[in-house]
Amino acid sequence: EGRKETQQERQIIESLRLEFKNNRDSLKLDIASIESAQNSRLIILKVLNKTHEYINLEQSWDSLLATSIFVPSYFPSSYILEDLKSSGKIFQLKNKSLRVLLYKYDQQYSRIIEAISLSRSPYEYLLEYLKVHAVLRNIDATSPKFVMFGNSILKENNIHLLDDLQFENAIDDVYALMDARRLQYKRALDIIDQILEATNGTDEK
Repeated sequence: EGRKETQQERQIIESLRLEFKNNRDSLKLDIASIESAQNSRLIILKVLNKTHEYINLEQSWDSLLATSIFVPSYFPSSYILEDLKSSGKIFQLKNKSLRVLLYKYDQQYSRIIEAISLSRSPYEYLLEYLKVHAVLRNIDATSPKFVMFGNSILKENNIHLLDDLQFENAIDDVYALMDARRLQYKRALDIIDQILEATNGTDEK
């Protein structure tokens, strides 16, 4: 009976390990995407009100706008963890440090959900503002998916946003809240790495 229980726990740990390994890979991609978007937002904030000082800025301006409005959201696989919690099997795990780490991850994921919720309204405001005050077709045209449609023939560019205070405020809000989200993602990544170590993993971080 004891051997059977040990074998079952090994299977659970291996399943947990696979689930968290996949979540780690997904989270790394999301962090990279957030950092790329944050870099574009920071460049935008630095060049505001300097239209005439940047040669050829117009050429990359729409590309910066396109990157700045990209926001990935972390939706991890949690089937194994949720099953352990709902069945109470999580308390039967012999590895105490693993139980503590799983609790820490669960708490951290709640913080991520909160960070996502806090950033949703400012992000939606930015999108709505751009719908009214920007040429979305020019922004879309920077993507390979929409480049075939070309730029708008109704309005030349989005350079006027460089002197737009409301746009600056909107970008600034999104930048601050997305940075908070990025921090929560990185904390989750650190816990996931610890979970993989606790499950005797040898995967590279």
